[in-house]
Amino acid sequence: MTHISRPYLTLIPPNFPQESYQLDELTELKEQEAEEAAREKGNAERAVVAEKLKSSFLDTTMNLFEDLFSPAEVPDHIQVLNCYASLKEEYKEKLTELLKTLYVQVQDRNDERLKKIGVSTGE
Repeated sequence: MTHISRPYLTLIPPNFPQESYQLDELTELKEQEAEEAAREKGNAERAVVAEKLKSSFLDTTMNLFEDLFSPAEVPDHIQVLNCYASLKEEYKEKLTELLKTLYVQVQDRNDERLKKIGVSTGE
């Protein structure tokens, strides 16, 4: 019998599985931190939008779609209909357009109101 040398075995360090495991943990930790940062950024953006809507007395419209179509509000026998998802999405698009129009109109009126208040107080 002849001895066959296996040089490819010497290229892999003995602690390779452990280093790979640590690398996987590090990658997973970085992904979790990135997700958390994105979540915090989204929350901050929502807070800014909520404050802007609140100053215009529109804060009750902020989650209108979610309030209307929450699972607690829609019966199960309606949710299982084949057309429900498409109708819900269509309604969401239309409601979003209408809310944008409403926001613009109310913001314009709010700006006019603030100007009148500024003029009447002498600012």
